[in-house]
Amino acid sequence: MSVRMRTDVSPTPDRLAAVLAAGLRFGPSTGVVHTRPPSTTCAICVEPLFGCKTHADDDEFADGGGDYANCPDGKQWTMRMDPATRVELPVVTLTACQHQFHVHCMAPWLTRSANCPTCREAIVQQDVSDVRKAMAKLESEKKRETRVQNANGNVEFYLGQGDSRRKVRVEYPDGVKTFYEGEKGAERLVRFEHPDGQKGFYEGEKGAERLVRVEYQGGQKGFYQGEKGVERKVRVEHPDGKKTFYDGEKGAERLVRLEHPDGKKDFFEGEKGAERFVRFEHPDGKKTFYDGEVGAERVVRVEFPNGKKKLYEGEKGAERLVRVEDPDGQKRFFGGERGAERTVRIELPDGEKRFYEGEKGAERVVRIELPDGEKRFFQGEKGAERVVRVEFPDGPLRRPAQRQRIAALAVAGGSLLK
Repeated sequence: MSVRMRTDVSPTPDRLAAVLAAGLRFGPSTGVVHTRPPSTTCAICVEPLFGCKTHADDDEFADGGGDYANCPDGKQWTMRMDPATRVELPVVTLTACQHQFHVHCMAPWLTRSANCPTCREAIVQQDVSDVRKAMAKLESEKKRETRVQNANGNVEFYLGQGDSRRKVRVEYPDGVKTFYEGEKGAERLVRFEHPDGQKGFYEGEKGAERLVRVEYQGGQKGFYQGEKGVERKVRVEHPDGKKTFYDGEKGAERLVRLEHPDGKKDFFEGEKGAERFVRFEHPDGKKTFYDGEVGAERVVRVEFPNGKKKLYEGEKGAERLVRVEDPDGQKRFFGGERGAERTVRIELPDGEKRFYEGEKGAERVVRIELPDGEKRFFQGEKGAERVVRVEFPDGPLRRPAQRQRIAALAVAGGSLLK
C-alpha cells in the first residue's frame, strides 16, 4: 500500500490498522483480479463497500466484512445504503487495477490525484467520467422528494429516504403551502404561501416557531414580535416608502406612528380602530399637535425648533390663532375668525401688557399697563398713537414727578410707546 495514503486521507489509528489489514488480506496491488468483489472495505474511508441483504427484507443489511462466498444462505451481497438517507452508495471499479471504492469517496479524491488510492495505478478517463455521473445521480437521489397524501386531502412532501426522511413541504386543498427545514424529528416551520401571493416567514425551533414577517402581493411587508401564538404586528412597510408602527397585544394592535419617505411623521393615540391623530412632526423640527375625536382632530398647538409656539382654538378646518409665545417670553394674543386674526394683547417678559384694537394689519395700541400699576391710554391710527390719559395706582397726578412726566409727554408729542 502506498505511503501517501496517510497524508492524503489521514485516517484515525483504528482506520489505518484496518487499511493495513485489508492490504495484507487482499495481497499486493498487482495481485489477482477477483471475479467477485476484491474487497469489502473502501480504502479511502475504511467503511464497508457491500452489505448482506435478505430477499425478504430489503431494509436489513449486515455491517459488511467477510467475502462474497461467506454471505449466509438466503442472502445476497449488494451495495450498502447510507444509514442516514437510505440511498444506495454506488461503488466504482477502476479499469486498470480493479480496485473498488465508494463513488462519494472517489469523487473528492479525483480532485487532488489521478492515481488509484491503493496501488497508485493511473486512473483512466472513462473511470473519471463514470464517477462524476454516478455522483450526480447520487446527489439527485438524495434530493428526490416523496409525497404522502392524507385522508384530509393534505399532501406532505419528504426529502431523503429511511431514517433521515424529513418533511419539507405540506400542500393543503385550499392552495396554502407550508415549508419546513431541519433534520428529521426537528423540522421547523419556516414559511407559508397563500394562493393570493401572501407569504409568511417564521423563526424559532420546532414547536416554538413564531411569525416574524408577512409579505403581501402588493409589496407591503408586515413585521411581528412575540412568542408563538401571541405574535403582534409592530411595523408595516409600504412600497411607496411609508412605514406604519403599531403597539398593543395580538389582535389589538393600534396604530401609533406613520413615517413618510420625506421624513415627516404622524403620531396617533387611542384603541385599535379608533386611533386619533395627535401630532405631526416636520423634517425641519416643527411639531403640530392635535386634539379631538377620530375624524375631527383639530390643530391646538404648533412648536418650532427655536422654541416659538402658536396656539389655536376652534373646530377642525376652522382653527384660529389665539396666542403666540416667543422664545424670549413675549406672548401675543389674537382675536377674530380664522384668516382674520388680529392682535389684541401683547404681554412682555417684564410684566408690561399692551392692548390693541382694529382690524388685522391695522391694529393700534389703545392701552399699556405697566408692572407698577401705571396705565397709559392712547388714541390715533397705527404708528401714530398718542397718549391721552395716564392713570397711576395711587390716584391721578398726585405727585410732582407724575405731573412732570405728563408735561414732558405733551412736549414730546404724546408717544409713550417703547
